[in-house]
Amino acid sequence: MIYLLISIFILTVVLYFVRKTSDLNICPICIATVFTWIWAFIAVAFKLLDTSPVLISLLMAISLGATIQKYGSKLGLFWKTICVLVGFPAVYLVSQGDFLKAVLFGLALVVFTILSFVFSKEKNINDKFEECC
Repeated sequence: MIYLLISIFILTVVLYFVRKTSDLNICPICIATVFTWIWAFIAVAFKLLDTSPVLISLLMAISLGATIQKYGSKLGLFWKTICVLVGFPAVYLVSQGDFLKAVLFGLALVVFTILSFVFSKEKNINDKFEECC
């Protein structure tokens, strides 16, 4: 767990300075959390890191909840419902160490989200992290 916490902290600090010195409009803690669970997911799946998949699934759940909160008002109740119904099993499967099935659920969620943005009634969907941070 300590590796995950250190990763989140270091990435947050680095991304904070990236945001301050560039035009990137990012939320450092959000991106740091996502980067951390992605690298940990890959490392555990390939047996390069010996940590509990439950810890990775907790970080994924945090990211899923934040994403639903951020984009739910733009994409609507149907999108939020699908995110919960597809995201929950993905996170659960990670906690059980079933990474292949989790990836399939995750990919389904990504495809659904992309299609939701493409077919959204709101044509100007800008990512504004000022509302987040």
